[in-house]
Amino acid sequence: TSRKDTPKNGGRELTLTIAEVAKELLTQHKVDHVGISAAGFVSSDRKTMLATPNIKDWNGVNLERELSGLIGTKVVIENDANAAAWGEFVYGAGKSANNMLMVTVGTGIGGGIVIDGNLLRGAFGTAAEIGHMRLVQEGHMCGCGALGCFEQYASGSGLMRHVRDLITARPDDARQLLARANGSVDQLKGAHVTEAAQDGDALAIEAFNITAHHLGAGLASLCVILDPEIIVIGGG
Repeated sequence: TSRKDTPKNGGRELTLTIAEVAKELLTQHKVDHVGISAAGFVSSDRKTMLATPNIKDWNGVNLERELSGLIGTKVVIENDANAAAWGEFVYGAGKSANNMLMVTVGTGIGGGIVIDGNLLRGAFGTAAEIGHMRLVQEGHMCGCGALGCFEQYASGSGLMRHVRDLITARPDDARQLLARANGSVDQLKGAHVTEAAQDGDALAIEAFNITAHHLGAGLASLCVILDPEIIVIGGG
């Protein structure tokens, strides 16, 4: 295996980082194709990133062309949640089902949907972008440009927003949580909140409960539409 941090600058720097990982793995394995799972709206021909709300400077980038040139093999691009969904459907928690919903919870929220054994792609290749369904009318601005998207309330980023709101409203209750980040809201990370909740910190637990409420509400709405046999939840 090989692992590198995602460059915050995104764009070409991220593309080069992916190529470095792939080339490192190619020294260990003989392959004909490289599959890239990427966070964002992927074109129906699985070559271009149509939009990447949580990654800078990848909108409109033909990753297939850029990466095949850098890596030296054929490349197929797939939405990350679609890739996760198919992996779980074929090999993992969903392999006993014929209709499955995959939900990836990380910086944002991704989705993959399998119906009657087939991955749902939609007319233009961007089906199952459940993180961008409107959950709260006139809510928080999302990286996709819309207001009130699911992932703004039920993702890792949503959790941190709920934490910051609670700290602002109840600073006296936040002292123990902030102590884990040297007293700084800016240095507070998801790992701090998770550890605090596991240790029984009331404010951290409340932030998780708010996040879970929104996640449950969104999944309930999706169940009304999709009627899945199983929901598989994964992600960072």
